[in-house]
Amino acid sequence: MVEAHPDDWNPLAEPAASAKGFLKEAGITTDLFVMFFYQRASDVQFGGRNLGSFAWRSMGDWEIAKDTPLGDSFLSWNLAGAVGLSFDEEDESIAGGFKLGDLSVINTNIYPDTSALDEFFWKQVVDDGRWVVIAGRVDQSYHFDSNRVAFDSERKLQSFVFVNNLSIPWPLYGGLGGVVTWKATDRLTLRAGGGESGSDEPWKFWKTVDDGNWYQLFETELRLDLPGLGMGAYRLTPWHNHLDGEDGWGVGVNVDQELGFPWLVGFFRFGAGDSDVTPVERTVSGGIAVEKPFGREGDLFSLGVGWSRPSEPAARDETFLEVQYRLQLTKTLELSPNLQIVLDPASNPDSDRIVIGGIRLTMPF
Repeated sequence: MVEAHPDDWNPLAEPAASAKGFLKEAGITTDLFVMFFYQRASDVQFGGRNLGSFAWRSMGDWEIAKDTPLGDSFLSWNLAGAVGLSFDEEDESIAGGFKLGDLSVINTNIYPDTSALDEFFWKQVVDDGRWVVIAGRVDQSYHFDSNRVAFDSERKLQSFVFVNNLSIPWPLYGGLGGVVTWKATDRLTLRAGGGESGSDEPWKFWKTVDDGNWYQLFETELRLDLPGLGMGAYRLTPWHNHLDGEDGWGVGVNVDQELGFPWLVGFFRFGAGDSDVTPVERTVSGGIAVEKPFGREGDLFSLGVGWSRPSEPAARDETFLEVQYRLQLTKTLELSPNLQIVLDPASNPDSDRIVIGGIRLTMPF
């Protein structure tokens, strides 16, 4: 949770802090992210080269019961949306408003809807968090394949190739499903989940239940303190997907590891899946992040490189580069210049290289 202080430059900081304090007294904890983006591409298949956009996300828990024989009970939600400031979101692609023909999705925060109920579920926390069970509308991409420095598109790298594993068939929005998490030891966590793999309804999520598209995931997460390196987390995520009458399997590998210093962290992802049930059959990505560079609390430098092979035989293998610096201006104002390069965009044979420069202003409340 982000708390504002009186000298915060953001005029919304104090009202937001007051509202959060009022909600907390009622047992509700919540976070709100408000983001403004400007991006310009060196080349597009068609349409404009400039993108101005606004996006938001609100997540929260409402404590329904505490210290019962079955633990603590919560009602949780995850709302999101986006508005095009220099384009009509109904006429532009979800890949950030540009027609680039890329797989990597240059801006994961841009949605095709101004508002959507991405998640709405019951959460049961048992034995002081050793067991956590959730059920309802669940976006599995928030519960699997996490990473210390390459996971949060609101505040870190924003391309989807560095936020989640491209080979795992995540739906657009959460669908009916659930997740069970067991913290077996301080270092070992096991997680199993499943849900709809074709959920694309922003609000009426029950409309896609009869489509018969379901996927299941299992994840083993092991945390290790390696001599000479430091703390790291190693995740293995096998999955199965039934999509449009086809069945397929795949696996994801996800690592974040300190590299000799607690502020220097490397990350790595690998994914492979059956082309019948995923749009990306192979993907590899990795990079480094420097936390608190120059001793500045809240600043973050990130560099990522990714390669992906699409399932469509006619499309090209794509390579992607992103570099970003997050400057923490105040507790509720962050400015992040960003540079992205797409080499051989998968579905755009007329371009061998596209350069996208941009800037993101994030207000985390």
